[in-house]
Amino acid sequence: MAAHPPANRPPPGAQLLKRLVAENLIDVMQEERAIQHAQQIEARCEDAIIEVGAITEGDLLKYLANIYQTRFVTTPKLAKVSVARSLLRLIPRKLADTMLVFPILYDEGKNAISVVAAAPGEYDIVKQVQMVSKVRNVAVYVARPATIRALIQKHYDGNRGAFVELAARFPAMGRSLSLGNNYSAAEFGGAGDPMTALSSSADPGIRSTRRRRPSPAANYGISVPDLTPVKPREAAPAPRPKKSPLTIEAPDVPGIPGGTASPAPAPLAPEPAPAAAPVASVSYPSYLDTLNVLVALLEQSRAELRGHSAQVARLAQQISERMGLPEDECFGIAVAAQIHDIGKGASYHLTPLNVAQYEGHRIQAQKTYQTPLRFFESVQLSKTTIAALTHLYERPDGKGFPDKLSGKDVPMAARILAIVETYCDLTAHAKNPYRKILEPKEAVEALEKYRDQFFDGNLIDLLKRVVLGEDLKNKLLSDRPTVLIVDPDPEETAVLELRFVEHGFAVEITRSAIDAYERVQKGGIDAVVGEVELQPIDGFELLLRLRQGGAGSNVPFLFVTRRGDRDAVNRGFEIGAADYLVKPASGDVVAAKTRQVLAAGQRSRGPGRGVSGSLSEMGLPDVVQILSNGRKSGQLTITTDTQEGRILFNEGMIWDAVYGQLRGEDAFYAMLLLVEGDFTLDPSIKAGQRVIDKSSEGLLLEGMRRFDEGAR
Repeated sequence: MAAHPPANRPPPGAQLLKRLVAENLIDVMQEERAIQHAQQIEARCEDAIIEVGAITEGDLLKYLANIYQTRFVTTPKLAKVSVARSLLRLIPRKLADTMLVFPILYDEGKNAISVVAAAPGEYDIVKQVQMVSKVRNVAVYVARPATIRALIQKHYDGNRGAFVELAARFPAMGRSLSLGNNYSAAEFGGAGDPMTALSSSADPGIRSTRRRRPSPAANYGISVPDLTPVKPREAAPAPRPKKSPLTIEAPDVPGIPGGTASPAPAPLAPEPAPAAAPVASVSYPSYLDTLNVLVALLEQSRAELRGHSAQVARLAQQISERMGLPEDECFGIAVAAQIHDIGKGASYHLTPLNVAQYEGHRIQAQKTYQTPLRFFESVQLSKTTIAALTHLYERPDGKGFPDKLSGKDVPMAARILAIVETYCDLTAHAKNPYRKILEPKEAVEALEKYRDQFFDGNLIDLLKRVVLGEDLKNKLLSDRPTVLIVDPDPEETAVLELRFVEHGFAVEITRSAIDAYERVQKGGIDAVVGEVELQPIDGFELLLRLRQGGAGSNVPFLFVTRRGDRDAVNRGFEIGAADYLVKPASGDVVAAKTRQVLAAGQRSRGPGRGVSGSLSEMGLPDVVQILSNGRKSGQLTITTDTQEGRILFNEGMIWDAVYGQLRGEDAFYAMLLLVEGDFTLDPSIKAGQRVIDKSSEGLLLEGMRRFDEGAR
């Protein structure tokens, strides 16, 4: 939970403003305006000083890069990058939020990771990133704080409109965000582009790369990439290098030989594009991001449907890639999903389900279904996009329009778009036919009623695996204990939060005793770790009030405080503290003590509830990785038609495995090959003697190697 400084306390980054004043880069009046603006919009001073016009983003980043002896990357450049999910897994979301850091590149050969940070000199970022990513070499570049928050929202949360929202909040930034592909020299700090500096490629130029769908083995999510650049599109066809999910993609940069921007890049000359592709100089991810920005702006007036098209596009692309469709078809379907509602302005939401059920919707859809195509007539949309939009309202039973196509005669792109748009409407729009927002499982069950009538039955099965897999992941992690940290010191809480996350906790943070009291009363907090020196009441008074009743009456409270005198320690235990630690206290020790306190309470309440699911919804490697990362304990039982297997976990480590006559590692590797069956996690079963010594990551890597060998 983010916290912002009160108005009487300088906002983060205020010291930087004083330094800028001392060096005559801004004046005192500009400093005061920036501080006031930072407090008004609850932002860091780095963002505020740019927004009040005292200094440009490029000049400020150049200044900061000089201070930190590094390079910088500007907002226009970072707004265009595309980062694979596997790279994001190296930096936990909580750490990214807390330290304002974001990963942009991983080089396997050099065992190096590059990140951008708002303040490279704070938090000991290099050490923290090394610890969580297990990567030896860390390069930290500087970027604008608000830009890093937008990157986190866009890539971790899947919010493609993050930079649109950013531009609305920071007008000066909005004016600097270019949707094209040309960059000025000011966008690259230092010698060359930071995002290619650690590339193992001998070619220093920036190349536009496309996402590759990983092989089955790559789905383990722990492989690393070959960073050899893709050949430019105008080059003769050549075998593409094999890539794993850990890649970073950036658009082509015309006029920048060797990664260094030329003073005046030549404008892109328009050239006729084939019907099956966009202008060749724009990569697919950049094209989609640009389209998302435009559609998001158009959807600002759609009230509860705001963001609907982006949601449809994300899920449609997931389904397309999961099916293994060619990259250009996946792209064409995503474009259709982004623009499918444009120009259909009606009082009805014209989803395929609504159109199939209600005559009024059907009449309106017959009038407007070609409107998006007319709006984009001069853009030369791909054949896939045109097919998806033209036949969106066709049905497997042949009773749709415009051509009454049936079964597999309905283009695959249209079938995907139809089912995804309907699903997104059911799960996000309260005015759908059920007049309430449905849970993912309820929405899939609703679609099942129209299997092979309105929607392709095979696609319903695939959608179920995709969306319920995410739902199942949340259930597997739902019993993570949540700890509330109450401390006014951001530096103290940042370190403590990291340690708790590493120990499998969910973490929330408040800065004042009153905020902490209110948060605990809402429920869902398993333990409170607090400082004594709080405002407006101290930690002792906070504990006393929690014990008076309500949701906090039985929540364990541990003090981690600067107050180490005998009277304070005695006072803490007298009023019911579960433990009392004096700073500086090891974060690992605090987390361990908190877990011991919770375990003692758990024994009196009984074990938590188990979770069950199907391997068709989530593969066993994914289940193992989720349980390992979540530091889960218990027995995972896998049941097939002919056999049963068991994997025992202890604090996220695989302790033992049994499958038929096999035991230990061999049993685990045999179960990794299972694709059908059910699984159940029982957290009440405790692991006995340890049989498997290898780490979960090591076991999955070895399983991947055996999988590859068996596939040859």
